Amino acid sequence: MLALYLAFPEAENTQRAQNTSNGIRRAKLIGRYPNKAPIEFINVTLMDCKKAITPKEPETEIIKWVFNQIVQSEQKIAEIRKIANEKGLTCLRSHF
Repeated sequence: MLALYLAFPEAENTQRAQNTSNGIRRAKLIGRYPNKAPIEFINVTLMDCKKAITPKEPETEIIKWVFNQIVQSEQKIAEIRKIANEKGLTCLRSHF
């Protein structure tokens, strides 16, 4: 009897975890971003109480510049990161 009392909550927790994972996966499929926003975006709540992400204006331009520099130039990525940090991007080396 004790085994049954212990098994039912465990099964319920497993089912709840599965439903959460499926919900996050479904949200990503329809275009929502349920996680923490990437580096150049911020999480916002819209007027209809839905969550969304919007670009941060100064950092978005720096990120675009970084991608263009990586594609076009022969500079090392470390040098590009230092220049981007001087322009105002707050990003650690490991996250860059």
